[in-house]
Amino acid sequence: MGKANGWDNHEDSFVESLRRELLAAQQIILLLKEDLKQMTEAYYNVLDDENKKKFKSAKYYKDMLN
Repeated sequence: MGKANGWDNHEDSFVESLRRELLAAQQIILLLKEDLKQMTEAYYNVLDDENKKKFKSAKYYKDMLN
């Protein structure tokens, strides 16, 4: 008697391989989204710091002229 094509070959099927690849890709996408979120936040923090420095410098020079 031959084996039934049930769960024995499920792990080797094309659909299962594709499912695993898609799950791995989803995990990578989530990591990249988190990286982008953190990099964007850091970028805006740097811009904010630079703007504060420019504002302080401009205020300092304005006060010096007056």
